Amino acid sequence: MAQRSGFTPDGARIEALRLERGLTVREAAEKANLSARVFYFLEANERPNSAARTVARIALALDTSVEYLLGLTDDPRSMEEVFA
Repeated sequence: MAQRSGFTPDGARIEALRLERGLTVREAAEKANLSARVFYFLEANERPNSAARTVARIALALDTSVEYLLGLTDDPRSMEEVFA
């Protein structure tokens, strides 16, 4: 059985940004076009190896970068803000 490879976003960062933006799990999930259940599991770090599309949707919904969600940078600003 092949192991699924993907990306594992930092659930604590997702939750902190969601709360900072004043969103419930359901609201954030809707913005990201994901189910609330999937969003909750991502926040709880119970869904490793997420598809790149999923991480990108969350980044857009929370107005941040994929790099921040993956722990590659400590700057939570979106790429649009960084390069503005």
